[in-house]
Amino acid sequence: MAFKALLWQKLKLPTAEKALIPSGYHSMGSVSIIKIPEAIWKKRASIGKAALSIIPSAQTILASKGIRGTLREPRLVHLAGKKTFLATHRENGCVFEFDARKTMWSAGNSAERKRISEEIKEGEIVMDFFAGPGDWSIPIAKTRKPEKVIAIEASKESHDSLKKNIALNKVGGMVEARLGKCEKIAPALGMKADRILLGWLPEPAFALEAALDCAKPGTVIHYHALSKENESQALFGRVRKKAEEFGKRLALKRVQRVKSYAPRVNHYDLELEVME
Repeated sequence: MAFKALLWQKLKLPTAEKALIPSGYHSMGSVSIIKIPEAIWKKRASIGKAALSIIPSAQTILASKGIRGTLREPRLVHLAGKKTFLATHRENGCVFEFDARKTMWSAGNSAERKRISEEIKEGEIVMDFFAGPGDWSIPIAKTRKPEKVIAIEASKESHDSLKKNIALNKVGGMVEARLGKCEKIAPALGMKADRILLGWLPEPAFALEAALDCAKPGTVIHYHALSKENESQALFGRVRKKAEEFGKRLALKRVQRVKSYAPRVNHYDLELEVME
């Protein structure tokens, strides 16, 4: 039986509230996170207790209230079970440990992380401008054969998790963790990358100039952004115009829909190639 139906059975809420019950969750080891609408937020304790009894691996249930600040810190509330926020997640042959309160993990990006990893060619120099706990950088290093992955992260807590996960996955010889804002760190390295990951929502326009400083003809930039359905070409038009202001020309290789973000709004990856 589906998670929503099981919750409905246990909670016995009024029929009018059935549509508001969480329809899913994502688990990171023994920590599971659900989203509860404001309309039934006052019933969070009973929802958490019910979820704890339903999710097989769960020892802790947390509620997500979104992301705050430019460092993308999750807003989480403990609902039931052990009062721990240490999450362990396994994905694409890698293991990640991090404090779920301090480090964002997007479960909906799993397929996209795998897809991009599979695009990496042997010997590439990769820059990950928003590295987080290493969810993009580490699978690339572990499953492909890049020359180097430069993983840049502005949050001290996420950077600490990144270094820990580099060690856990034994990719220290390939992934170089850098603490600081990508707009300053990346250009100062004096390197030219073959591929640059700009994974910041709603849109990483503020990091485009730094990415172009680290690019050369043929560099591929993965520009992740939110856009209304059927308007991704307009999004590319804005990015192309911005690049031209910095003296660079971009070609659109591909538009990849990553996931739905809101009604009629999607998360897209614009796969861009630097032409000059």
